[in-house]
Amino acid sequence: MASFCIRPNGTIQYDLCIYGRRFRESSGLRDTPENRRRVRRNLRRINAELEMGTFDYAAWFPQSRKLERAQRWIRERGSRAPGRRFADYARQWLTLHEGEWKESYRRRVEGVIHQYLIPHFGDWPLDQITERSVRAFRQGLIDQTDARGQRRLSNARINFILSPLSGILRFAERELGMPSPMAGLPPLRDDRNDPMPLTAEQVNAFLEVVDPRLRLYFKLRFYTGLRSCEVNGLKVKYLDLERRQLRVREARVDGRQTTLKHPKTVATCVIIYRQGVMLCFKLGWRYRNWARV
Repeated sequence: MASFCIRPNGTIQYDLCIYGRRFRESSGLRDTPENRRRVRRNLRRINAELEMGTFDYAAWFPQSRKLERAQRWIRERGSRAPGRRFADYARQWLTLHEGEWKESYRRRVEGVIHQYLIPHFGDWPLDQITERSVRAFRQGLIDQTDARGQRRLSNARINFILSPLSGILRFAERELGMPSPMAGLPPLRDDRNDPMPLTAEQVNAFLEVVDPRLRLYFKLRFYTGLRSCEVNGLKVKYLDLERRQLRVREARVDGRQTTLKHPKTVATCVIIYRQGVMLCFKLGWRYRNWARV
């Protein structure tokens, strides 16, 4: 429970007993009748939160030098399973699931876990990760800025960072019976910029000055709409000159040849000549486009 006392310098001090450990924090207020009433109002709220198990030390004392130690103490004493720490469980989850993913995706997920999730949640007991703590973590990512004051991470990147966290907590929900705190947390809205494609004049101007050895490569890029990995993963065996087709069946990601992300992304570029003009049609699940070359 929490109470207050007066320090020798005349400042009101909060005196908290949390799970048997004492923490003292200065209110920064002088001992006056008005300030005592204000502190008593705060104490009623603090004691109610301690009683319900919702007390957030960081919300009340964000500048405290004891903050990290106090938060760790509260998490450990409030946990039903303090031995189940996030870092160990996340590594086990990664080992159990990495065989289901492509190598490039596995490396991305592993990078997120070790760069973002473990540094923040590493020593947390699993059952102490709440929706509030996840929202606070997400807001911290949103607030990160570079030297120019611009956001470092887009909404899409933050959603990807939270995706492995959601997977870990949902797996813990099924395996350990711990309700996932992210069940009611919607992803951030991904406000993508409108595409600004080059005009036909700009494309032709580029093709005139590009290295002749790369001209056909860039023509293919401009007029088929293939992704970089799809163009770079093309092979001669997928070129059907008789039927004038270019089949997209593999991709090259991080210097490695691999299959396409989804079977439905398979596409075929149909090349047709009409009056000396080549028309490229890209057909498939994602595509219904054509362009003149």
